[in-house]
Amino acid sequence: MDEIQDALRVLQQAKAAKAKAEVLIEATQSLLVKCAEREQVKTLIADVDGQRISATVVASERLAYDEKALKKALGDKWKTIRVEKVDAAKLKTAITEGKVDASAVAEHITISKSKPYLRLSVVASIQQQDS
Repeated sequence: MDEIQDALRVLQQAKAAKAKAEVLIEATQSLLVKCAEREQVKTLIADVDGQRISATVVASERLAYDEKALKKALGDKWKTIRVEKVDAAKLKTAITEGKVDASAVAEHITISKSKPYLRLSVVASIQQQDS
């Protein structure tokens, strides 16, 4: 029974520490993203405890189509751009070729951005760099 109690205690403490660490990570990443935006850079670099550390802001965006409205707006042209979902490559080609009006498409697109996060890496140790 002591083994189970000890394991449960360790698990509970580890989960509590993880939750605190996640809050700290989130707050620190948010601060660094704001710093990068203020400095108008994507990558922040600093020497930390004998290592050169870089943090690169990574953010993606995704298009979401209002398919019902887009289908209505395009009429028969709808069939030329759709498979099971909007085929972005076909739609882009159709717009480029003038077969589909870009403004009609633009009215039915939503751009979804992911929350920016940081990709952290050790660039080099400072001692190695000085050599």
